Amino acid sequence: MYLFYLGNADADLTTSEFFVRGGIAIPASSALELHREIESIRNKAGLDAEQIIKFEPCPPCIGNETFTAVKENIVHSASKKSCIIIVTITLRELIKDTQDTRREEMNRVALHFDCFLNHSGTHGLILVDRLNNRQIDSYLCRKFAVGIKESSCSQFIRLERVVGYHPAAIGQSHFSSLVDIVLGSLRYAVNAYSEHGECATGTARDMLRILEPLFYRDPFNHTVHNISLSFSPSKIKLGKHRKRYNGLKAYLKEAGINAT
Repeated sequence: MYLFYLGNADADLTTSEFFVRGGIAIPASSALELHREIESIRNKAGLDAEQIIKFEPCPPCIGNETFTAVKENIVHSASKKSCIIIVTITLRELIKDTQDTRREEMNRVALHFDCFLNHSGTHGLILVDRLNNRQIDSYLCRKFAVGIKESSCSQFIRLERVVGYHPAAIGQSHFSSLVDIVLGSLRYAVNAYSEHGECATGTARDMLRILEPLFYRDPFNHTVHNISLSFSPSKIKLGKHRKRYNGLKAYLKEAGINAT
């Protein structure tokens, strides 16, 4: 069984060229060990029990170097526990409606999680970041009752291996912090490329190398499977948009994230 913590790295789409949506699939068999390791990392850094950890900002009680080490150690722990990242990346220029895009990409990553569960022969739960959404409960009830709807499909799709949908919030679990750190790191690294191209900072490239073990690989050719990393929309009409996606893919490949 897997726990899929689904987060959102972009509160404001006007500040980034690429929109990142996705989450982390955590094996239930490793959840307690991972929880305890994150507790240990926090304690060694001197973090108060009530201090919430996100990708940013740095908590006032520790320095930036300690904060960076805390985030890196948490991601390393997730990698060792066979956690899997499932994300989509969308060029902001192609987004017509922000809320529609958030819903559509949530549906896409949920479908990809179900595909991953099918590959793994198991089942899972989806836990969704509330993001101050008062309608999240009724929204998730409907997902469970009738399924999801992709933009390319006219009918609802039941996710046969997903046994439940639940709201979650930062501070209610160390895993909510984990997904915020992972998605925030990926968003930072991806948009560092959009701002600086091949001259993206060493920090951004280091982040990608730390994240690389979290991606699910195709068992036949060992490339990153498209259920772990996908680019939306699937069909790109204009050459200038394909150029941006292809450049991003080449940049990711340098860090070992060889996406198809």
